[in-house]
Amino acid sequence: VCEHNGRLFVGGIQEDGVAMPNRIRWSHPLEPGDWRTDDYWDIEIGGGKITAIVSQTDRLLIFKSNAVFALYGSTLDDFELQTVSRSLSTVSPASVTQSESAVVFFSRAGGRSAIFALAPDTLDLLSEPIELALDQIQDTDRVFVDYVDRYLQVSVEWGYETAGATTDALLFVHNPEVGRGGSWSVQQPADGSF
Repeated sequence: VCEHNGRLFVGGIQEDGVAMPNRIRWSHPLEPGDWRTDDYWDIEIGGGKITAIVSQTDRLLIFKSNAVFALYGSTLDDFELQTVSRSLSTVSPASVTQSESAVVFFSRAGGRSAIFALAPDTLDLLSEPIELALDQIQDTDRVFVDYVDRYLQVSVEWGYETAGATTDALLFVHNPEVGRGGSWSVQQPADGSF
C-alpha cells in the first residue's frame, strides 16, 4: 500500500476471497476511501506476484517475484509500464525502504543476496562488502530494511554457527558518510533476536 500522485495504490490483493497476486488498484484522486470498480490493472509480465510497491518521484515502482517495473502516468488511459530489471526484485514490503535519494531493497536474485539502491537514473549495489555474510541468511522472507536517521539498517535471521554458538539475528548498519560508498558494521542483539 502506498500513496502516489494523490491516489492510494494497493498491490497483490484479494477481492471477494479470490487472490489477485498481480493486480494493482488505485483510489480516486485525493479520495483514499473512494474506489471505482474498474480502476485496476493486472500486471502479468515479470512472473510471480507483486511483492511490494513504492512511490518514487513521478513513478510507482512495482516489485514482483522476478522483476521490477516502473509505472508512469496518472490514469489507466496514460499509464506506461517500463521494465527496471528482469533479474532483481524484493521479497516483501518489509525488505524495501526509501531515503531522500533512492529506494533501497534486499534482493535474492540469481541465488545471491544483495542490497541495492535504486535512484531515478541509477541502480547501485550497496552490499558488496557484506555479500558473503548475506548469503548465510537462513530465512530470506524475514529480512527487514529501514532507515533510522541517515543509517540504513538491515535486520536478518542469521542461524549461522560461530565458535559453537548459534546467532539468531544480526543487524547490519550502513553509514553512507564513511569512506567511498559508505561502510558497514554488524550488531548482534544481547538476547539473540529482534
